[in-house]
Amino acid sequence: MQISAPIFLLPCYYYLMNLNIACIISTCEKKEFLNSQSDHDELKKMFYKERANLEAKYQNLFQNLYDKRCDIVNGVVQAKKVSNDSEASINQEDITIQDIKAPEEKSVPNFWRHALVNHELLDAEITTPDGRALMYLKDIKCSRIDSPKGFKLEFFFNKNPFFKNSVLIKTYEYLDEDEAIVQKVTGLKIEWYPKNCLTSKVIKKPEKEINSVDIRPEQCESFFNFFDPLPIDEKAPKEHIDEMRRDLYIGLTIRDEIIPRAVLWYVGEGAQGKMSIDWGESEDEEGDEN
Repeated sequence: MQISAPIFLLPCYYYLMNLNIACIISTCEKKEFLNSQSDHDELKKMFYKERANLEAKYQNLFQNLYDKRCDIVNGVVQAKKVSNDSEASINQEDITIQDIKAPEEKSVPNFWRHALVNHELLDAEITTPDGRALMYLKDIKCSRIDSPKGFKLEFFFNKNPFFKNSVLIKTYEYLDEDEAIVQKVTGLKIEWYPKNCLTSKVIKKPEKEINSVDIRPEQCESFFNFFDPLPIDEKAPKEHIDEMRRDLYIGLTIRDEIIPRAVLWYVGEGAQGKMSIDWGESEDEEGDEN
């Protein structure tokens, strides 16, 4: 039977319910009753511990496969010899984006760039200049962290004319073992070469304004903004909250979809069986397009 009560009677109703529960408990074996919750919590701790051990075991097994994939992608399997002469002869700071050409082809050229842009969500984040920089991406790795609970994404790059970093890192830390609430997100500062920064650009002033106050660099849309996340703040404006959620979804997408199924994404078959995500388009707008 469903019990309902007028709104103004709800406080009395809940008081009577609590009183009845207290009466029922008083007639039971209190110790066994209360211990049932403690037993559940202990069992849950055991579950988390065993799950962590299982994840660690299979992460190592998966990583062995990913390492073999990395060797194939970068031509290590076919040839161990690596030539550094051509890289050493280039002055990285003198090169502009227009001068950039694709790196020397390996076994699977532009593997990660194709894998990323073939995903609908990530393709929306990657600009044409980003694509040129991603030609130098040689591997993406994910590792779980235990204290605090979370995961780390690492993007490994060959020497390139865009930035000095050989690896870019993004870390997500959760509040609890359930991985339901993110408490901290950190990225690695990118050391851009002059003139080749993809996340911001300097606006040139007209000659008559040369002596005026300097204009700050203007931020550009770029996938590489992913490594400069907004700090977690529950009181942030709605647009910032949405950006934080999107940032997390991108991180989870790379961890759970791109890295494990990179070969399928590279050949264009990764989206099979995947649901597309709508980030704000209304049904009316979709109807108008059709």
